[in-house]
Amino acid sequence: MKLFRKSILFIIVLLITNLSYSQDNLDSIQNASNGIKLLQERFLDLNKETNKLKKTNDSILNIIKTQTNQSLSIQKKLSENNYKLIESELNEIIKFEEQIKNYEDIIKVAYSGALINKLNSPTSTELGISFSEIIKNNCESILTKDLGRNKKNRLLETINRVINIPIVNSLVVSNPISSMVSGIFNQVVGFNNNSIDTKTIKEFMSSLEPYIKFHTSIDKANLNFENQLISFQYDLSKLKTEFSKYKNNFYLILNPQTMDIDVIFRKNSSNLNFSDYKGINENPTVTKIIELVDSSPNFSIDRSVFVNSYSKFIEKIIQTLKLAESDQKVKYDKGKIRENILKLETVKLK
Repeated sequence: MKLFRKSILFIIVLLITNLSYSQDNLDSIQNASNGIKLLQERFLDLNKETNKLKKTNDSILNIIKTQTNQSLSIQKKLSENNYKLIESELNEIIKFEEQIKNYEDIIKVAYSGALINKLNSPTSTELGISFSEIIKNNCESILTKDLGRNKKNRLLETINRVINIPIVNSLVVSNPISSMVSGIFNQVVGFNNNSIDTKTIKEFMSSLEPYIKFHTSIDKANLNFENQLISFQYDLSKLKTEFSKYKNNFYLILNPQTMDIDVIFRKNSSNLNFSDYKGINENPTVTKIIELVDSSPNFSIDRSVFVNSYSKFIEKIIQTLKLAESDQKVKYDKGKIRENILKLETVKLK
C-alpha cells in the first residue's frame, strides 16, 4: 500500500456550537493526537520497508525477463520477497486501521464537549460572573434608576423572563448572547408606554457592547472552526471508503481466515526446487495480491493541516480572552480569564 500522493485531510468533528469541553477532554485530545503521531511514524517506517521490497521485486522480475535459463536462486529470492511484501502489506493495513481508530477516538472526545462553548454561554460562571448576571446588574443600575418601585419590579421580571429563554434555544441559536441582548432590547423599547427614555436605553446598550464584542468574536471563531471540521469529516469519509474497498479486495484475494501465507509460500517445507519456487511465484493468489498492491492508491492521514487549523482556533480564543482581560469595561473576573488563558495554552497541538 503506497502513501497517498495527494495528501488527504482528516480530523475531529467538534460540534463547538452545541457542546462544552472540560480540561479532561482537552487533555484527552492532546494525548490521542500524540499517540496518532507515534503511529504515523511507525506506519511510515513500515511503508518505506514495503517500497524497498517492491523495488527488489521489480529488479528480480526484470532479471527473469532477460534470462532464458532461470536459476533456482532467482526464483527463491522472488518467492522470499513476495512473502515479505504480502506480510508487510498485512501489517500496514492493521497499522492504518489503528490510525483511523485513534482519529475516531478523538471525535468521541470532541463530541463530549468544549470549554470554549462554556465561555459563550450566557449562564456560565466560567469567567467569575455570568453574562446573565451582568445584564441584570446593568439593567437595575441603569434602566430602573428613574422608575418607580412597581415599574422597576415589572421591568426586572420581564428581563428575567427574557434571560431564561435563550437557555432553551441555545442548541439552535449559534450565539445565545446575541439572542438574549436582542430579546431584552425589544422588551425595553416601548416598555410601559416608553417609560424609559432613549438616552437611558443607549447607555444600557453601550454598557453591554464590550461583552457583545467578546462573545461575538468567540462565536465567529467557533463557526469558522466548525466549518473546517465539517470539511475534514467529509475527507475522512472519502478516505475510509477508498481504504475499505482496498482492504476488502486484499482480504478477498488472500482470505486470511482460511488461507495462511506461510502455507502458500510453503514456509515449513525444506529443499524446495526450481519448480516449487516457480509454482509459488506464479500462484494466482500471489500474483493477484502483488498486482493489487502495485496498483493501490497511496493512503495517508495528514494531521498537520488539522493541527494548524486547531491551533489557530485556540490562539484566536486566547487573543479574545486577553483583550477582555485588559478591557476595564469588561467586568468578568480577571483571575478567571487568566486561568482560562493558561488552560488553553496547554491544549495547543504540536
